[in-house]
Amino acid sequence: AAPFEEKAFFEYHMYTLPRNATLADKEQKQISLFDPAKGAVQKEFIYRPEQDAKAVKVVVKLKNSAETGLGMPLPAGRVRMFKADTDGMLVLLGEDQIDHTPKNDSLRIDIGTAFDITAEERTVNVTRVSNTVEERDFEIELRNRKAEAVKVRVEKNLWGYWEILSSSLEYTKKDASTVAFSVPLKKDEVATLKLKVRFTSR
Repeated sequence: AAPFEEKAFFEYHMYTLPRNATLADKEQKQISLFDPAKGAVQKEFIYRPEQDAKAVKVVVKLKNSAETGLGMPLPAGRVRMFKADTDGMLVLLGEDQIDHTPKNDSLRIDIGTAFDITAEERTVNVTRVSNTVEERDFEIELRNRKAEAVKVRVEKNLWGYWEILSSSLEYTKKDASTVAFSVPLKKDEVATLKLKVRFTSR
């Protein structure tokens, strides 16, 4: 069956079904916007302790381009991702909601939680320096029980006026309140990220 046809209209995109769709009385029917796309993706493991203290999220990154089997303006909605098993059967990996995504822009799809990678954050020390200054020591323990090496991206949310006094790993500043670390883990390895932060209230 012919898929939807997309065309630009003013500052919008219109999707038209170039055929009839018949509905029986009280029937519900789902119609795919386009045929399933096949393409290469990048998988990333992300730990955000402020969102979920125990779970390491699995995020799939891809580009909305013809090379990935897409390459058309995508309206906001639900996306499902499948992967073929060894016997060729398609297995649902997960689903997520996406925003309106122009052609050739990137997509990040959260498809669930890693089973064999776990994490835990601890505040091991709090020192009150003055009425307005406090120092905290954090430890983030990451455990890789997979049969291969992985990298986990840790995104730690900080608050107020902050300064990192020491860190066991290099970090990048994602935004005004978030720092990110890339933690390599060998198979069956346990690693601990140590972080000392000074918070100042004004």
